[in-house]
Amino acid sequence: MYDTAISSIGVECFLFLSGMGLYFSMSKNRDIGRFYSKRMSRVLLPYAVWGCLFWFVLDIFIKGEDFSSFLYDFSSLSFWLDGDRTLWYVPFIVLLYLAFPVLYRLFCGKYPLIKLCALVIICISAAAALKVLAPNVYENTEIAVNRVPIFLLGTYYGRRIYEYDRFRLIDALLVLGGVLVHIFGILQRSDIIPFDFSISRYEFSLFAFPLILLCAGVMSKVKMTVIKRFLCRAGALSLELYMTHVSLDSLLRFCQIPTYKAEIYIIIVIFSIIFSILLHFLIKNIIIKISR
Repeated sequence: MYDTAISSIGVECFLFLSGMGLYFSMSKNRDIGRFYSKRMSRVLLPYAVWGCLFWFVLDIFIKGEDFSSFLYDFSSLSFWLDGDRTLWYVPFIVLLYLAFPVLYRLFCGKYPLIKLCALVIICISAAAALKVLAPNVYENTEIAVNRVPIFLLGTYYGRRIYEYDRFRLIDALLVLGGVLVHIFGILQRSDIIPFDFSISRYEFSLFAFPLILLCAGVMSKVKMTVIKRFLCRAGALSLELYMTHVSLDSLLRFCQIPTYKAEIYIIIVIFSIIFSILLHFLIKNIIIKISR
């Protein structure tokens, strides 16, 4: 039931918020060198520490492979070439960070909505062409390439929100469309509608927008100071939580330990939180020493 209705929509929500947050960040300081330095240190330093440890344990100790296999996985080539999705988000978000200054110049200029539509059409067309011309490559990377549009949507709304723009008819239509497409997808996956037509990634991208608006609306109306403070602090650990959680889950799955069992999953969550906190403060101290 959860997979049918929710699945991995958290990734779409995070990509939307990433695009929005990056627009805010660059609007406050347009120094591209500082932008790259801050973004890359936030992603690559935690990955350098945790990714090195994880791939070394998995490839060398557990799988018993040679050092070249470790380098192959650590460099993320295993994702692009073989479709290993364990830590796929890291190389994907790095590419988006590299491209963002160009996207920012596009969206901060005139006709941002037209540019958004054009870019989304290009992305969807490119993904469709890749599926036809290079199906193996598409199968390996579809988890990333089909999620570029939601990042673009977040960047577009980053400008709208940054400029205190009003809610428009186009926004209401997008909310309604996202809800209707998602309902159609649920009915299809439940075999109530017998059509064999799946747009799974795009469906959840469309539904992420009304879901984010709903959550933001609830959080803005309800006084939950303690919860909001907790979410702000937890948000600072989001990357570390993602990496530690999926890595521990992958290690246990490879060892054929049933991670779907509640007690095992609770253990994964607990250790993910512990490791993410330790990793966060380790990286924070490294950054402080480098800056000094």
